[in-house]
Amino acid sequence: MHNGVVSVGVVMDKDIASEKRKRYDTGDHSEKFQRLYLDELKRAPGLIKLLGEGQLRTKEGEPPVKTTSDFSYAAREYAGDHYRIAGDAGGW
Repeated sequence: MHNGVVSVGVVMDKDIASEKRKRYDTGDHSEKFQRLYLDELKRAPGLIKLLGEGQLRTKEGEPPVKTTSDFSYAAREYAGDHYRIAGDAGGW
């Protein structure tokens, strides 16, 4: 972003995410998602290298990791002049 902040997200299948969350059930909702998020980032060593010394940015009263589920979208067109939408962006 313009201020040097980078937003890094993790997207996964709803059922897989549900199973993984069970492994982190500590009773603290915010801590559970933060631990899961950081462990999932470790699965992408190239990303970790790009992030370097980056740190989670926090705002008072807000959890450092935010979650959402069933984030659905659809494109009106999946192909056109010089483009084709594929993978997750294409609804796969």
